[in-house]
Amino acid sequence: MTHLALQLQKLHQKEPNNKGRTVLLIDDNKQFTDHLTEVLWSPPAWTDSYYNRLKKQEQLDQLIDSAFAVKSHHAGMVQVADLFALLFRRYAEMKEYNFAAEWNGEAEYVERVIGLLSSRLTPSSIRWPKQTDSGCAAWFNELAPPSLRGLTVCKSK
Repeated sequence: MTHLALQLQKLHQKEPNNKGRTVLLIDDNKQFTDHLTEVLWSPPAWTDSYYNRLKKQEQLDQLIDSAFAVKSHHAGMVQVADLFALLFRRYAEMKEYNFAAEWNGEAEYVERVIGLLSSRLTPSSIRWPKQTDSGCAAWFNELAPPSLRGLTVCKSK
């Protein structure tokens, strides 16, 4: 979730009059939610390089400094986000780790849906910057499976 918060910061920080207009709505998980709230309230300095924070710029100034956690069965958008996360995970499992399809046609279905969902991703230069002096960005790049790093934003049909 930290990677997503950093992407949103980087994506929106050049938009005029946009300060503090992005809110993160996440699935309730007591342990994880508490940690994320602390990271958003007081981000570690190593995250600053991801979005090229300026000297007089507040950290993560595009985000509202507290994530809103809700039970997924109380918020349909959180259920949609969970579904998207599952699909991206299955895509990486089958592409990178040779997991077998769990049902006939699953691989083709996941491939097709990921093609559609890729139109909603932040640009690759925001998600996985190739030319970067940021140790933070390089670390996220190293963690990501190549199949997810290789996804490009395309227009849905």
